[in-house]
Amino acid sequence: NLEGTAKSQKTESKLISMRFKDASLDNVLEFFSNVTGYIIIKDTELNVRVTVISPHDIPVDEAFSVLNSILAIKGYTSIVNEKTVKIVALAEAKQDAIPTQVGSDPAEIKPEDTIVTQVMPLSYADAAQIVKDLKDLVPKYGVMTAHARSNALIITASSSNIKRLAEIVKELDISMSNLIKVEVFLLQYTDATTLADVITKLFEKPADASSAAEQARAQRGRFRGGFGGGGPGGGDGGGDQNQGQSSDSGTAQSNMLQQLGDVKAVADKNTNSLIVSASEQNLKII
Repeated sequence: NLEGTAKSQKTESKLISMRFKDASLDNVLEFFSNVTGYIIIKDTELNVRVTVISPHDIPVDEAFSVLNSILAIKGYTSIVNEKTVKIVALAEAKQDAIPTQVGSDPAEIKPEDTIVTQVMPLSYADAAQIVKDLKDLVPKYGVMTAHARSNALIITASSSNIKRLAEIVKELDISMSNLIKVEVFLLQYTDATTLADVITKLFEKPADASSAAEQARAQRGRFRGGFGGGGPGGGDGGGDQNQGQSSDSGTAQSNMLQQLGDVKAVADKNTNSLIVSASEQNLKII
């Protein structure tokens, strides 16, 4: 098998053409050192073999991106410092002198396997909560922490993984005011003041678990039998044998509704209208 052949072209921007088939990774690194002038530093022999085929000549900076992709597959990465390239295990890279970038826009983060630290300021979401919510999405070799004072995320991982996380964070880092909508219901038969009171009580935050269960049972009764209370399937019906199960599921349902956000309902007596400020999900329920 051909272990490796390569050529470099000296133009305004140095280009590299690579063709390695089942080549020693040490030989690939030696090639990079010869054509770029960088000194390769490694603390262990890399007894692995790789195949790299570039159909076209590529610039040196892209060649380094290719190199990091090769290394990442084998559990390593490179850290460039002036004219040296240090080869380290992925798990150790976060403790080394890796590049630091600042910004939250995923469009400005390169989809590369280069290990970097990204400082990602947040505008609305709580950084500490984002860390808790997304901790399972961070690769094992990476780390994500929150800086409370500046409400920023600090992520160390490959640039491509950070870009993926940034795309998720972008969808979460939004103003709650953007999620709240106002809708006016012009009522024909029901009194607006009475209904405003019913909706307010329906979505008010329960004081404890017992209150949450009671509130959820009332919600189910109203949703099934109407706000009038009685009727088949409405109210608190269902028999004693279902009370324990209703309490558990009731608490879960009430918690789910509370997570959707606060609801404000006011009445306009002159037009018998109900004005509701709530999330789109709650408006659909109402």
